[in-house]
Parts: sequence; structure tokens; C-alpha cells
Amino acid sequence: MSGRISVKGEGKVSLSPDQIIIDLTLQSKDKDYSRAAELAEKQIGSLREALSRTGLDSDDLRTSAFNVRTEYEGVQDENGTYRNVFSGYVCIHQLKLSFPMDTGKLGEVLSAVSSSDTQPELNVSFTLSDPEAAKEELLRSAAENAGKKAGILAAASGASLGKLIEIRYNVNEPDFISPTSYEMNDCLRACGTGFSKSISFRPENISVSDTAVFIWELI
Repeated sequence: MSGRISVKGEGKVSLSPDQIIIDLTLQSKDKDYSRAAELAEKQIGSLREALSRTGLDSDDLRTSAFNVRTEYEGVQDENGTYRNVFSGYVCIHQLKLSFPMDTGKLGEVLSAVSSSDTQPELNVSFTLSDPEAAKEELLRSAAENAGKKAGILAAASGASLGKLIEIRYNVNEPDFISPTSYEMNDCLRACGTGFSKSISFRPENISVSDTAVFIWELI
């Protein structure tokens, strides 16, 4: 008996997050660009100084995006007509801070941010420090799954698996982020140092899947 068998293998992994990522967005505004940029620089300095008190390396605070835009506002004249009037330059600085999973340290960091002369927008997520290792595990899992299914199907048909002829795989970039959300809304500054007494919790596992098609010769 000869022929081929094509099987889709599905790989699955469920891993506990071991890394915390905090995304911060700072804004400064002034009608003079130099002043707006100076305010942005002062905000970064204040934030780095505050974070250094938590034991983290302030150099770990990295810029993920920086842009400047002009802003206008509608002004009504004496005839009731509205026109756009320049109101200032807005500097938007997006930053990222990551450190090993430690909910106590997370509380310290949020407390430090709240005590700085900044009011950033914050987003906290829980992820993996080595996503490449997780991707490799996913692919191994998919190959094992396909091999097992192909073996069962071949045996049930009275055949045996021959050599592996082809592997079809569309590159996929899984999102290695825990579904656990950490919402602070607008309470960061109001809570102040209260964040240093963070409640201990354990984020949900990161569960992802990936697929590949394997084609074997049947003998």
C-alpha cells in the first residue's frame, strides 16, 4: 500500500507569566515647543528618580514611542462663527518598564510613580520573559500531536507511516499576555503610597495554540 497522509497538528502550551510590563504614557503641552519639550524632559527625570528608589535600574525604563503634535481649539467670535485657534504643542512620550513577576514590587513601583511629579496613563500586563522558548515548545507540541494522530490513522487503515514528506506552516506570532487585567482607572494619584501595600495575587496562565500541517508517506 502506498500513498500519503496529511494531518494538521495542533500545539498548545499553558505557562505561568514570569514578567510584569508597565506601559506608561506621559503628555506635556505648551504654546512654546521648547517649553513643552522641557516639561517632557522634567517628567522623565522625575519618573526615573522615583523608580530608582524601588531598587529597579532606571535605565530599564525605555521609550517605545515619542511624538509631537499641534493642538487647536474651537473659538467663537463675536459673530458666532467658530474658528480653530492654535492652543499648543503636545509631546507624547510612551515608555515601557519590565521586571520579574513580583506583586510586591509592582506595588512599590506604582507607589513610586504616584509620588513623582507625573500623571502618566498606565497599563499593567503579565507576560513571559522568554517568549522564544514558548514558541519552540508550541511547535514541538504541534509536531508531536500531528505524529500521534497520523500514527493512529495509518494503523487504523492497515498502513504504516513512511518518511515525512512536507511540513506546511504559516508563521504565527502568538500573544503571550495573561488574560488577567489589572485595572487602576484614575485612582493612582489618589491612592499615593497606598499602592506599596499591594494585594498578593497570581495572574492566570498564558494559554496559546498554533498549528502546522505534516504530510507523510504511507507504506
